[in-house]
Amino acid sequence: MVVAAEHVGFELCRDALWFEDRCTWQTDSMRGNKVVLQTCDPFLYDGLAGIALFLSHLYAVTNDEIFKETALGALSQMVVMLAETESKSQGFYVGEAGCIYALYSASKLLDKPDLEKTGEGLLTRLFHKTITDQNVDIISGYAGQILGILRCTPNPDLNTSHYLSRLSDAMMEKSTSVNNMLIWKDPTYPDRKALTGYSHGNAGMVASLAGLKQAGVGDIDKKDIDAIVQYESVNFVIDKGNWRDLRFEKTIDVHCSTTWCHGAPGILLSRIKLYQVFREDRFFDHIKTAIRTIERHLDDNIHSPKSNLSLCHGLYGNLDTLLCASNVTNSGVYLAKVRHYAQKILRNDDDGVYDTRYGVYALDAYVPGLMGGEAGFGYLLLRLHSPDSVPSVLDL
Repeated sequence: MVVAAEHVGFELCRDALWFEDRCTWQTDSMRGNKVVLQTCDPFLYDGLAGIALFLSHLYAVTNDEIFKETALGALSQMVVMLAETESKSQGFYVGEAGCIYALYSASKLLDKPDLEKTGEGLLTRLFHKTITDQNVDIISGYAGQILGILRCTPNPDLNTSHYLSRLSDAMMEKSTSVNNMLIWKDPTYPDRKALTGYSHGNAGMVASLAGLKQAGVGDIDKKDIDAIVQYESVNFVIDKGNWRDLRFEKTIDVHCSTTWCHGAPGILLSRIKLYQVFREDRFFDHIKTAIRTIERHLDDNIHSPKSNLSLCHGLYGNLDTLLCASNVTNSGVYLAKVRHYAQKILRNDDDGVYDTRYGVYALDAYVPGLMGGEAGFGYLLLRLHSPDSVPSVLDL
């Protein structure tokens, strides 16, 4: 697994575009219905923070200086970009919170204390900002920011706790109560139902509240937790063992996705956090149901050359969520299963070179980033090598 991860790392280092002590990459990205070529943004999702995070972990495993040098170059460019243009988003995957996490992590992995000081400065700046009218979700909103800050400061001080409580209040103020359920509708799509799932739906919001409860921050009402979970419960499809993906309700009668962003894998992660906090059997039942659904999906798609392989909306994300499940089920069987699935996905040609360039938006697209591309592939391989020292970027 480490050899394949190194191959990904060497490709990224080879493709980096340098200016003095800073570097970036070209990446294919969606603009409307078109794939366009652009340089990376600073963020964790598919930008500089995510690539730097992978390369930092790879350096910690291999001690190869080229990975350290390139990670530092990416972080330097990230900091410059954040200073030049103030981000409107403070979220984890798209926003400053994820950049701060990358700095905190790289500081320890690369033995560079100044990186953590830079991260602390950005975090302090974040605390002094007015909480803007932003998204509420895991990707770019309040929920992701809450869990991202808790990743950086698992034992928050008074100032941090106060800021996290303000975020939680802002998130809850945007909720709507319908038939004793709490939901969040996206104002961008006023005619669409509120979503289930982790990245943009109720699973992500309830995970952030459970995270606050776990950290002893704020006064989290268990009735709110139950009302958020209930919305997903009424959208559970028994014969599919999955939850409805309500993005497609107008075009498909019943559609269930099986990706981290929408469907069983992401909902699994939210139920893991709920079970860890509340120890209720119903949450453990949800975990077992989601695991069975993920395994079926992997068995059906593992050999397909057209399968998406990304962490966010592909098979690698499925594998990572199964790894996370092994922690709560106290079973090493999932680690063995995930390694078995990963070996099936790895394609090795006659020269012993792993084919890691897969399309996220199209089969010939190239995405070097973490959540949608090559860095995510390498990151999963490092997780498989050392799951205890390389934390999931999906399970906040």
